[in-house]
Amino acid sequence: MRKNKKETAANPILHILRPVIIGTLLGAVFCMLLLVGAALIMASSGRLPQSAVPMITIAVSGISAFLGGFVTAKIAKARGLLLGVCTGLILFLLEFLAGLSVVGGEADLAVLTKGAVMMLSGAIGGVLAVMRQKA
Repeated sequence: MRKNKKETAANPILHILRPVIIGTLLGAVFCMLLLVGAALIMASSGRLPQSAVPMITIAVSGISAFLGGFVTAKIAKARGLLLGVCTGLILFLLEFLAGLSVVGGEADLAVLTKGAVMMLSGAIGGVLAVMRQKA
């Protein structure tokens, strides 16, 4: 049975949580695809220095957080900044936990930089999505 608009409007958490989950999942899939593409390019060229890998992963993470924040705000049609930051934060936490489970280790400046980039990118994506709808 489908809920009507009154029931959804009465539950603001569902109104916020649904777009964030959808945007986060889409951002994670996009991030995975970009990372696979980057890995294929690096493996085929063989000339890329190892020191470029962290910059590539930060750029890919930022792009995917931007897309996730954009989709989240597009679905929600409001609160682009807040929902974009939430999407970027959740994507960062997913990447951080995945990295801990594979490599282990501790948080350093690069991890904090990646978190800041992802939250900022998600926020920018969310704001642009809301601005685009109102124009």
